[in-house]
Amino acid sequence: MNNRSPGNVDCWFVSEDEVRNAAKGIPFNPGYLVYAYFKRMNRLDDNTIEGWIGRIDRINENFHCAIDNTYTYFNDYRANKKVYVTLDKTVFYEISEIFPLRPLLFLLKKVDLKTEFKNPVTTPIPITVHRLPFSVLGGENFERLIFAFLQQTEHWKKIEWHGEAGQDNGKDIWAENENGTHCFQCANYQQLTSQKAISDIEKLLVNKIIPDQLTIVCGGKVTEGLRQKIKSYAASKGIKVIAI
Repeated sequence: MNNRSPGNVDCWFVSEDEVRNAAKGIPFNPGYLVYAYFKRMNRLDDNTIEGWIGRIDRINENFHCAIDNTYTYFNDYRANKKVYVTLDKTVFYEISEIFPLRPLLFLLKKVDLKTEFKNPVTTPIPITVHRLPFSVLGGENFERLIFAFLQQTEHWKKIEWHGEAGQDNGKDIWAENENGTHCFQCANYQQLTSQKAISDIEKLLVNKIIPDQLTIVCGGKVTEGLRQKIKSYAASKGIKVIAI
């Protein structure tokens, strides 16, 4: 599959200055050949579409399946910078969200050129922080949430969601950075039990997988006594660094 396959359209990544110029009536005229394409999967409303982005130079990969640090638009997105694209050189979209699916699902919101670059309103915006209802997510969606959070808050050399396919051998999420290997085990329990934690650790041991750091992410509170019990067990099995 390539950018000429049915349903695919050319996709240009556009700088903020180029979008500003378009708002002033200056046409977008890229000085480079298009190297990406977009396949629309769904139109949510008049201003929002979702779909997949592929690279023409990726011969063995139809669409992005993981955030790759070699592409600046991924780094900008993770740094909460605005990333713009256009599919026809006249209408511009901002990448609103990237969902950690396979392939990655991009949510594009149409830019209103008349209002996008006006002076921002200085009225302070009230912020309310609510507890997330993890109990309604289920195990797979809880893992998806943690995977998306890790992608956007850390710079990894490699990060993979093994739990998505099942049979993960205790590696719900596996990542690597300059500090070594990191294993994330997700337990969407309102109250974690030692049996659950030890069982998940045992899966790693049976498969002879010892990460440099193990993190257990829970959907509820963990008592200090349970925390210490789990840490002591992990340490006795050769896992030196563990966070809960």
